[in-house]
Amino acid sequence: MNKEREKDAIALFNDYEDFCRGCIEELWMKDRLIDSLSMQECFDARKIILSGNGLGHAAAVSAFPVFQANCDIFFGTEIMDQAEFNYFNNVEAMGIGEPRTPLVLLASESEDDKDCEETLKIVNKVGANSLLICAGKSSKQEAIANNVLYLGLDKEDRLYMAKAFLGMVIALCALAYRIGRVRGTVSELDVRAVKEGMLSYIASIRDHISEYAEAAEDFAAMCGDNSCFDYIADAEAKGTAEACGVIGARKQGYRFTVNDSEEWCHVNYWMEDRFNLCTIMLGFKDQPSFSRIIETMGCVHKLERPYLFVTDAEPEEFLEGTRCLRIPEPPKGKRWFSTFASFIPAVLAVDKRS
Repeated sequence: MNKEREKDAIALFNDYEDFCRGCIEELWMKDRLIDSLSMQECFDARKIILSGNGLGHAAAVSAFPVFQANCDIFFGTEIMDQAEFNYFNNVEAMGIGEPRTPLVLLASESEDDKDCEETLKIVNKVGANSLLICAGKSSKQEAIANNVLYLGLDKEDRLYMAKAFLGMVIALCALAYRIGRVRGTVSELDVRAVKEGMLSYIASIRDHISEYAEAAEDFAAMCGDNSCFDYIADAEAKGTAEACGVIGARKQGYRFTVNDSEEWCHVNYWMEDRFNLCTIMLGFKDQPSFSRIIETMGCVHKLERPYLFVTDAEPEEFLEGTRCLRIPEPPKGKRWFSTFASFIPAVLAVDKRS
C-alpha cells in the first residue's frame, strides 16, 4: 500500500477514534443519557423492543446482546423489524395491559423518518413508551416521541453514515447499562469498567489500521467491477454486516445480502451465481457457532471467490491458506466490543475508493 493511502487510512481512524471516544464520554451515564429516560421509565418497562430501519436496525442487532445480558426485564428484550412492527404487529397485545410498557427504543439516522413516525403513532395508540435515538441534530418526529436522544451529527460529515451507526450502537449500549444500573442488575463498578474497557479496546485498534487498509485495498482489487456483496455473520456481528451493506448500497449502489453461517450453508439463495459474488465474513471465536464458522469459511475459501474474512481467531483454526484479517480479541464476556474493530475493515472493503 502506498504512503498516501496509509496516511488517509490513519487520518480516517483518527476521526473515527475521536468520534467514538467523544460519544462515550458524552453519553455514558451522563446527563444527556439520564435525562432521555427517567428512573421511573426504566422501572416501568416490563418489555423492551428495539427497532429501526437500515442503520438503525443494524445498530439494534449489534446492541441486542447487551440488553439481554444486563437488563432484568420480565418479558425480555426483542428486536422487531420496523416494517413488521408497523404493518404486521398485534397492536392490541403489545401493551401488556400496563401503562408505559413496552419501552420501544427506536434508532434512526434520519432527521425526517416517516417509518419512525408510523411506529411512534402505534406506540402512542397503545399507551406504550418510546425513546427515539436520532443520529442528527433534530427530528421532525420529536413531537410524537415520548423521549428523544440526539447524537448531533452533521449531515455533511463525510463519515456521517459510519458515525451514525457507531453512535447509535454506543447510545443503545449505554441505555442498556443505564436500565441495568437502575434496576440493580449491574453495579457502579461494572458500569465504569465497561466504559474504560470500550475506550481501551478502541485505542488498541490503532496498531492495526495500516493492515486493515491494505486488506481492504487488496479485496477491492480482487472484486474488480463486481457490485454484489455476500455477507456472512452470526449474532451481533450481523449488525456490522448489515450496516456495511447499507452504506455500500447507498454510497456505491452495491447490492448485498446478509446470512448467518447456518443459513449460508443450507439455505443459500445465491449459490447459482456463486462465482460472481464478493464475500465478507465476520466470525469470532467466542460465538457459539464457531465450529460452523470454521466450516463455512472453508467453503468460501474453496470457491476461490474474492473474500475478506475478519476474525479474532488464530489462522491455524481454519483451512490452510485461508486469508484471515485479525482484529484485537475483546475481553471475556464482552464479545460485542468486536463491533468497533470489525466495522472498520468491513466498511473500507465495500468502498473501492478507499
